[in-house]
Amino acid sequence: MKKNNHNKGFVMLFTALLSSIVLSVALGTANIAFKQILFSTGAEETTKAFYSADIGAECALFLDKSGSSNFISGSQGEGSGISSGLVVNCAENFSSLSREVPNETTQISYFSIDRLGFQKEGCADITVTKDLSGFPVQSTIVSTGYNKGVVSGDKCDPDEISVERQIELVY
Repeated sequence: MKKNNHNKGFVMLFTALLSSIVLSVALGTANIAFKQILFSTGAEETTKAFYSADIGAECALFLDKSGSSNFISGSQGEGSGISSGLVVNCAENFSSLSREVPNETTQISYFSIDRLGFQKEGCADITVTKDLSGFPVQSTIVSTGYNKGVVSGDKCDPDEISVERQIELVY
C-alpha cells in the first residue's frame, strides 16, 4: 500500500514563518535599543549645556553680589559707547568684560567663558542688564550655555551640532 503524504513542504513553510517572526522581534528590539541610546546621548549633551549656562549665571550672580561694582559703571548717561578693559575671573577663566550704556537708566555688561564642565568643552555667554530707573536696581542675568564651544572674540563659538540652554535670573 502506498501512503500519500499531503504535508510535504509544511515543515519548510512553518520554519520560514517562525524565522520571520523571530527576525521581526529582533529588529524591533534593536530599533528600540538604538533609539534609547540616541535619547540618552542627547540627554547627556543637554545636561552639559544646562550646566554651562548654570555656571555662567552663578558666576555673574557671585560677581554682582560680592560687593564690587563689576556691572555698574561710575558715570551714567555715557551714550551708546562700548567700553572694555575690565577682566573678570570666573570658573578659573579670565574673561574681558564689555559694557554698553544705551540710555541713562540701562547698563548692559557681557562676557563669555569657556572650558566648562568635566571635559572642559562647554561655553557660556553671559549678559547682565541693570535697570537703574528705580530703587532697588533691577538686575537681569541671561546665561546661554553650550555643550561644546570655545570663546572666539567676545562670544562663544559653538560647534555645528552643539546643544544650547539658557537660564534667566531676575532680582
